[in-house]
Amino acid sequence: MSDDASKPSAEKPAAKPAATPPPSPAAKLMADLKGRFKPEGFSATFSSVALVAVPLVIFLLHALFNGGVVERRQKGDVRVPKGTEAAPQVVFAARLGACSDRGNYEDGGRGVFVPPMLTVWVRNFDGWLMDRAEGNEALLKDSGFTAATYRNYLAIKSRTGSVQSWSEELGFRSWLTKLAEDPVAQKVEGVPDSATVAQIIRNSGGGPGRNDMPVRVDAVAQRMQEGLLSAVKKLPSLLDGFKISQTVDHTPETFAAFLTERGMTWPQKLKDDKLKFHNWLETSRLNLCLTIGGREFASMKPDANGVSSIRMGVLEGQTSDDTIQKLLFRHVAPVDTEMEKWRDLVATYGVDSKASVSVGLRVIDGKGDAMTFKMASLVNSGPAEYALELPLRPVLMRSIAWAALAGVLWFIVLVSIYTGTLRSTVPAGNTEIENWTQSPWSASRVVFAWWLAICTGCYLFLWAMKAQMDVLSGSAPLLLGINGGTLLASSFVGSGKPMVRSRSFLEDIVSEGGDAEISRLQMLVWNGLLGVVFVWQSVSDWQMPTFDSYLTTLLGISSTAYVGYKVTSK
Repeated sequence: MSDDASKPSAEKPAAKPAATPPPSPAAKLMADLKGRFKPEGFSATFSSVALVAVPLVIFLLHALFNGGVVERRQKGDVRVPKGTEAAPQVVFAARLGACSDRGNYEDGGRGVFVPPMLTVWVRNFDGWLMDRAEGNEALLKDSGFTAATYRNYLAIKSRTGSVQSWSEELGFRSWLTKLAEDPVAQKVEGVPDSATVAQIIRNSGGGPGRNDMPVRVDAVAQRMQEGLLSAVKKLPSLLDGFKISQTVDHTPETFAAFLTERGMTWPQKLKDDKLKFHNWLETSRLNLCLTIGGREFASMKPDANGVSSIRMGVLEGQTSDDTIQKLLFRHVAPVDTEMEKWRDLVATYGVDSKASVSVGLRVIDGKGDAMTFKMASLVNSGPAEYALELPLRPVLMRSIAWAALAGVLWFIVLVSIYTGTLRSTVPAGNTEIENWTQSPWSASRVVFAWWLAICTGCYLFLWAMKAQMDVLSGSAPLLLGINGGTLLASSFVGSGKPMVRSRSFLEDIVSEGGDAEISRLQMLVWNGLLGVVFVWQSVSDWQMPTFDSYLTTLLGISSTAYVGYKVTSK
């Protein structure tokens, strides 16, 4: 045997274990947070920061993403639709904020911090109103017109020149000349003599082919007419030779009207009626109300200082046949009596509404019934649709609402983690459970905290969304009462019963003494389901729901079954 063979073989060195890579910063953070969200990881500083941070993050994220509604506004000049694109009388554009005639933003809220302002452009409102007034006398209320006088005004409002024709003037002069030559008439005080008549005729002017030129009525003629009217009133037979037409004879009253109109032009005659008509149009324009999604809101009226007529050539597409008005609604928010319609609007179109926007005129007819005339609109409707996203609640308040809801839920979560509020009370003398961290979760306490968080969170949400304090309604008090009673009865019945260590949140709330129990499960299912429904309807309908008697009875039976089983199993 060789010397090499007799030597023991050299042992190979053992392989070094692979080095464990250091945890990433993200992993370290997650591990730290996991430790923080355990009872033994409680820190007053961390919990305080967490309590503030989560609602603040929710607020900032909501405000950041939903504030973009302002940036999605249509930009550029407003354009008047062509005749083939829309009816001649129509609301054809609307923009958030107080805007210039061309549509550029100038001032006012756009729905971020306060209820939005809304600028609306209307084409041919005057014609729209006039067309409807001819068949609806209720629209003429307070205008100073009756249906007959209104129709007569429309028929003559465009006339020019003299009110009286030249033939009527010639008839008057001929009759006046005969009176001056009649010895019987000359005896009546006030009848002029031939020289005075001749002077008045010379000074009056006029002539064939000049009927658009009114005759002149100077001071001498005015005194003569006053005396002549006095004479006619004393002796009406003086009018026998003077007719207003071939068939109608004059009376002192019609003769007085004739003298008043002598030398008058149509613009002079219609001056008072035109003023009444103009005031009626202005009053009607300011009495318009905003309609959103077909729902009228009588409290939302144009601002008197925000109504203007846009002159020709300002807007693209405007023709000489168009009259364009710009209306500014300074506060697009409902009053208390309109909240039901507003909630329905939110439920149908969402908080950032794309519902059609128009204007309407509400009037009371002779029977006392209200009726509303609504103008056609292209805003979010029609073939030449003008898109608008209208925030029905300020973004700031919506962000506060969501932050409040999240804050309440987060507070309940932190309380459940760092305290024994939602766990069963450890009875005195229990040696198996050392402290509250080992105590099992209490189903009745969890359910009560569930409804407390829902009712409180929804209350704060609705308070911020509606800016009202009286929003606690519906079934909220009854639900808290049912579950408060269940908690009280459960605590009384369960006292003195042996307690086992906590295994997990889910196992604890569905088990009784370590054994899964159907009475607990049914109570958790029904309360969880109705809680989700409660939150959903509060958020979507802007009011707390009212559960009917069947559902509240069902919750009562569910709680009774839970407490009853605790009694039988004790």
